[in-house]
Amino acid sequence: MGAIHAFQKRRWAIGCILFGLAISVKMNVLLYMPALCLTLLLTNGLILSLFYLSLTFITVLITSLPFLESYPREYLVCAFDLGRQFLYKWTVNWRFVPEPTFLSVPFARGLLLLHVALLGLFGFGAWCKKQGGALAVLERALQSPIKEAAISSVTQDYIATVFFTANLIGILCARSLHYQFYSWYATQLPLVAWRTKYPIVLRVAMLAAIEYAWNTYPSTDLSSGLLLGAHVLLVLGVFFGYPEGRNTAIVRWDDEIEVEKMD
Repeated sequence: MGAIHAFQKRRWAIGCILFGLAISVKMNVLLYMPALCLTLLLTNGLILSLFYLSLTFITVLITSLPFLESYPREYLVCAFDLGRQFLYKWTVNWRFVPEPTFLSVPFARGLLLLHVALLGLFGFGAWCKKQGGALAVLERALQSPIKEAAISSVTQDYIATVFFTANLIGILCARSLHYQFYSWYATQLPLVAWRTKYPIVLRVAMLAAIEYAWNTYPSTDLSSGLLLGAHVLLVLGVFFGYPEGRNTAIVRWDDEIEVEKMD
């Protein structure tokens, strides 16, 4: 969250260093990476984006040095073991799926494909609408790599919405969520819920369902079903709601303020 706040304040170097520190603590932070790459590209252009991302990589490398010097192979294998098995008994989501299916490779690959598909759907169909579309953003970035790729201001609200949505998509597509993972997105849920166009009653109901699921131990078919349903509704709601945020006060880099109607 500290890194996201730094990005909102246009402190790109500080934010990327904090982002690298966060990755060195927990790999879950990589769920934000698509949002980070898009935000950097829009606001800084291709060349500066690569520079700032290198700060993240260098930060992760520096924090890893003690382990790389002592047990390099063991560290790389264990720290970045994407094929590890998860314990079914601890999972909060997918409890209604039979354990053999839950632990199977096809199930894991299916969730990975869903994750990539949703990121592509948001990247090409939601997050870049005001920028003329994702292909237009990429074209501008390649044609003028030293210039920002945005043609419309990237607000603090936009940054928070895109980062939180990318994180939620990753959580939706995770094979196993253990109880401590709730802390990774609990404080983000109200903003995400209010980036939908659902009635307030439904927004509150979704938040209540998620709270119920995370406070049910051990998880049940009902609790995991409610959690999945709420996550799906939130993701769909943001996609058809306000995927680029709702802030109507658009602050440009030269401090001019432009008022724009979203609805």
